[in-house]
Order: sequence, then structure tokens, then C-alpha cells
Amino acid sequence: MSDPTFDYEQAAQHLNEHLVDLALIRSGHRVLDVGTGLGEPAFTAARRVGPTGSVVATDLSPAMLSLAREEAARVGLGHVEFREMDAEEPDLPVHSFDAALCRWTLMFLPHLVAALTRLRELLVPEGRFAAAVWGPPERVPFTSIPMGVIRHVLQIPPLPAGRPGTFSLADPHVLERSFTEAGFTEVAIECHTLTFEYPSLKDFIEERPVTSASIRIMLAEASAAQRETIWQMVAQEIGKYQDAAGVLRIPTETRCVVGKREATQSAEPRVGPDRRLAFARHGRSTRTLGALHGPSRGSDHGQDRRDWCLSARCGGRNRSAAVGTRRAHGRDGLLGRRPARSRQCCGGRAPQESGGSASATGC
Repeated sequence: MSDPTFDYEQAAQHLNEHLVDLALIRSGHRVLDVGTGLGEPAFTAARRVGPTGSVVATDLSPAMLSLAREEAARVGLGHVEFREMDAEEPDLPVHSFDAALCRWTLMFLPHLVAALTRLRELLVPEGRFAAAVWGPPERVPFTSIPMGVIRHVLQIPPLPAGRPGTFSLADPHVLERSFTEAGFTEVAIECHTLTFEYPSLKDFIEERPVTSASIRIMLAEASAAQRETIWQMVAQEIGKYQDAAGVLRIPTETRCVVGKREATQSAEPRVGPDRRLAFARHGRSTRTLGALHGPSRGSDHGQDRRDWCLSARCGGRNRSAAVGTRRAHGRDGLLGRRPARSRQCCGGRAPQESGGSASATGC
């Protein structure tokens, strides 16, 4: 098996690039990456800003930051600074950054609106914050299936409603409200589908505890026998995504959100009563998104979605690419990008977290 963290990051590379696009990051900018983990999307932002810009990448995990520093040195990104820091209490001066990014971290913050308010204050006027969160559990099976099985085998109770967790921001209305209450303007949300590809069940089982902190934490108290039972059950459930050749292709929904700090920030955040979500239509990923006020009856916003199939083969030296390949940054692997069949964004249903509370009402 190849490096699972690399394969995971390779599959998410187009998302990293899209977050950088949404935040309108360009050469010379100062960028903050909150919850950087192994270094993304900080590395993608660092390549965009170039040597005249700078990136501060924060995380609570010293181990993650150590690995990220090693990778930054290896690929020659000397203008990325890594800091051990709580996302809710960033020890940084106000007006320090032209843009901020956060990938798959906001869901775990206990005081989300307060944290977002603080992050907004770190931006210059008209600076943008772009983030990604996971969709509802039934559309994130590569995480929800293992978590559901672990809860069942270890008899772990579901999270109470409203508690931070992997799927706690799957409801786009909760996500949008949190941003507007924190004072962001022109808040926009998109739905995207990433397809994670594994050459075998074995590769999937070996990768998930490495790249998913939630799964790793839940497994911490499991005995060897319980772990064996868990992964046998997971293999049975996840096997429906396996083709005749044994390759797993697992569609996974993520949501991107972007908000802007006002040119002249008011003392208190204002939330308009008729605020609506805005969704990107198919087209250029750099399209500027804004809030819609009082859409006309029959509006088709939310009917389109952008489906990304990002193919990163985990095993062997040959990583095949889908239509329209491009070379991944820093490695010799290939990425593929192709549109999947379009369908209604988020399905318009109220999904349930595995063993938990109601989530999204649909985009």
C-alpha cells in the first residue's frame, strides 16, 4: 500500500484549489489556514500567493504540524509558517490576513459563531473566508459507515442534538446562519461530490483510521477482537461500492461555504430577514458568489450541483487518471476530474446522522 495520507490528499486536491478560488487568493496575499492537519489547503494557497505572499497554518496537533513542516520543507514552501493554536482562540492580530481557509474543521468547534467572529476580525476589510464541511452521513459513506459500525459494536451512544461532530454542519441553513451571525456578508454555499477511490477493501480499511481523527478516537478503546469484528462488518457494508475488479469508488459529499468581511465593519453583525443561500451554477470555479434577496418563484438555485470525480489510486506505482488529468502538486501522481451526472443539490430531504439527530433539510 502507498502512503495513505498522500492518497487522501491527492483525492482532495481539486477541493483545495476550489477553496483558494472562492477566497479570491492571489499573488502576494497573506493567508490563514485553520486546522491545517497535514498541510492542506495551506500548501495550495502557498503556491498561489508565491514567494511575495505568506501563509500561516494552524492546528492543535503537534504531531500533525511536525509532519506538515517536513512536507513543506521537502517541496520548498518556505513561506508557510506553522503554529500550534486553538481555532477558537487564534493568537493573531486583527486585520492580519487577506483571506482565510478551513477544510473539514469547523464542524468540531464547540463555540462556532464566536470562533467565526474572531476569524472575521483577523481579515482585512473585504477579506474572504472559505471553508469546507462534510455533507449528511448517508452522503459521506466512507466515514459514516465505519462510524456507525463502531458505535454499534462498542455500544457508543449517538451524539446529542446540536453537539459538534463530523456531520453537525451538514444542514446548509445552520451553516449559513452561523456565518451571518458572525458578521460575514455575501455568504454562499455549494454542494460538491468527491469520489474517493481505493484499489481494494484492504486499502480502505488501512487508510480510514489514519486520515480520520474521529474514527481513530472512537477505535482507541476497542480490543483487538472488537477491531476485527468492526472491520469485517465495515467491509460488508462498504462492499457495495466495489466493482468487479475489486476497486472501491465511494462518492462523498462536501459543502463549500464562503463569506466576506464588510468593507466597513459594523459594530454588531446584522442578519437580514430575507437572506437566502446562493449556489454556484456549473461553470468557472472562480465565479463570485453573493447572497440572494427574495428569489423569484420557481428559481432553480440549488437544482444544479458540481460533481467532482477525483481519482487517486492508493496502491502501486500506477495511479490512473480520469478524463482531463492534471499533475498533482509535489508528487508524481495524477488526478482526474470529470463531471458526474447532475442531480438536485442535497436531495431536498432531512437526513439523519447515524444514530443521531436530524441534519440538513436540503439545499
